[in-house]
Amino acid sequence: MVTLTCPGVHGVAANDILHRRLGVKFDPRCHNSECARGFNSHIDDLCQGLLLCLTSVITGVKQQFYIALFLIAFGKAATNTTFPSFFWEQKETIEGEERNLVEVVFYGIIHLGLLATAVFVFPWLTSWSVLFGVASFTMFFLFFKLLRACCSYEKVNPSGSPLISVAWVFTSSFFKMFLHPPEDASQLHELQLNHNEEEVLEHTDALSCLDKAAIIQRSGSEENAGVYNKWMLCTVTQVEQAKVMLRMIPMWASFLIPGLVLSIGNTYFTEVADGLNRKIFGIELPLTYLQMMYNVHKKSAKKVYSNFRYGDAAEEDERKHVSFVVTVLGNGYAVACLIVAALVEMKRLAVVKKYDLEDDSDTTVPMSFLWLLPQFIMLGRAGAYFQKGINGFYNDQLPKAMREYAGPFADGALGAGTILGVVAIRAAKGWFGTTVNNSHLDYFYWVLAVLGFFNIFVLWFIGRRYPYKEVSSESEEEEIEAPEFDDGASALTRK
Repeated sequence: MVTLTCPGVHGVAANDILHRRLGVKFDPRCHNSECARGFNSHIDDLCQGLLLCLTSVITGVKQQFYIALFLIAFGKAATNTTFPSFFWEQKETIEGEERNLVEVVFYGIIHLGLLATAVFVFPWLTSWSVLFGVASFTMFFLFFKLLRACCSYEKVNPSGSPLISVAWVFTSSFFKMFLHPPEDASQLHELQLNHNEEEVLEHTDALSCLDKAAIIQRSGSEENAGVYNKWMLCTVTQVEQAKVMLRMIPMWASFLIPGLVLSIGNTYFTEVADGLNRKIFGIELPLTYLQMMYNVHKKSAKKVYSNFRYGDAAEEDERKHVSFVVTVLGNGYAVACLIVAALVEMKRLAVVKKYDLEDDSDTTVPMSFLWLLPQFIMLGRAGAYFQKGINGFYNDQLPKAMREYAGPFADGALGAGTILGVVAIRAAKGWFGTTVNNSHLDYFYWVLAVLGFFNIFVLWFIGRRYPYKEVSSESEEEEIEAPEFDDGASALTRK
């Protein structure tokens, strides 16, 4: 409950800072349209939004701007982590058909709220001061509404985190570094009758240095009383859980490039499209048309993944590789997307140069924004395969006790890739001007395409050597989705 209310406090404080101190300094119709979108990006794109929005911040309020963005990031991260679990805890207290009715009503309210905001709020509010003021008031009201009803919620006692046991393993093995593990693994510590363990993992020979954490070493009094220090003695299951986490580090690192690529669609693709001609047969299409096509193809790609993974044609021994293959496929789509984006950007810059618009960001470039449609479509498919593949990999390969962290691990990998994109932009700052018209985004796209191409081989090399475990039907039924910030309530969806 505390973790749910804290994001409300941080959100209200952040919006209050932006409203009272910074709101009057912004204009949502400013030339740097990415400034406006930066605040609405999800947590993975906050660093990108910060980098782009700083160009419109007045020097005297930079500190408050940093504080506000930090509070928003902290609040969104806490909410996206705690709210899905809270929702499912409350839903499980409802029985019968009312449970499905509650879910339908809940999702309906969320989508109606998003639609009403997009149609009736944003088009009519013309200043950042009003926008942040409305957001502050809304969050302030919902925060106290949540506090008022806290006594009626179903409370679940904390059961501890399995990630703590990983810290126990590292600590215990460190203090026992000079001990030698027994040749017979059955002599290592394991609680066969411990009902708190959701599953018992078999001992493996890899990373044997961690086996020292399970070496039984106790004093006479502890031996008689059967008392063990968890920081000094771990079970074989806990040791194997730590081994799984270490073996996943190379795979996790190979997921950074996908996160970097996905962040481009919420920044430069949209910024470029905003300066192109959106009239088709005399009718001006909204900029959200490209985003709509992105979401449509993202949804269709997810459907293909579900049929491929859960279909009857899928062999049992092949399902453990499905998520890995889909992730590689997403990487291929990302490379193709970047190549197309680079070629289109070269054509756009040629048009900009022809009409002498390098220093004129107000004039619409005489080039249809539908030229960007193929790259948005491929980006949508790449994003779907990345998210489903990475999330499925963690759901399949994590121990049962850690499966609830599959979503955060997958989302964390993509988010870290976004931060890597900020570093890449900083390293190639010579290619970026004050506007997209006097920048060389095509160079940036080509570099990302090369990185993505090599990442395919890196991902394939690591994935082929990863010791996959068999995928059980239970793990498929309990697959937990990573939060998807652009899909509204999908963060609360379970297969």
